Amino acid sequence: MSEKQQLLIRTAIQLISEEGVGVATAKIARTAGVSNGTLFNYFATKQILFETVYLHINKEMAQEILVQADKQTSLKHFLLAVWMSFAAWCARNPVEIEALNTLKSSQLLGDSVTDEGEKVWAKIFVMLEQGISDGVIINAPARLITTSLEGLIHSVAAYASQQNLPELHYEKLTRRSFDIFWKGITL
Repeated sequence: MSEKQQLLIRTAIQLISEEGVGVATAKIARTAGVSNGTLFNYFATKQILFETVYLHINKEMAQEILVQADKQTSLKHFLLAVWMSFAAWCARNPVEIEALNTLKSSQLLGDSVTDEGEKVWAKIFVMLEQGISDGVIINAPARLITTSLEGLIHSVAAYASQQNLPELHYEKLTRRSFDIFWKGITL
């Protein structure tokens, strides 16, 4: 990916998080310091730009989060590593999370793009399916479990932000919220 493409993606992330999906491509280009034509040389449509942004955030997030989880052997420790890494990533990347959530709720993303975005999380789905098969966790769709995981972490992050919690308290709260989640999915 070229430097200009990366710049356009970073700029789009910032502006989507601030203004939503209604942000004009001309503003994205202008803010990035390139012409609108240059933007369209890299991304043929606004839809393709937004899909690229969605996939970019997903891949960056998954690479960072799963690196710690991959070192774990038990399902509980694997999910705890995912949980703590995801919460930390959210705290460090609020703009990316806002852009990602905006894109996900916009219904602009096609099924093939959301499916591709979920592929980067395949390890989690495999681990959950194994946990269901082994009788460690409840028999529920893995997607429902991951949606619950994501929602609770976002709630914890929002609460911590509203309460202006210092990092140490945020970490303790995140760990405690995992305990609540784990108790909810185990048999």
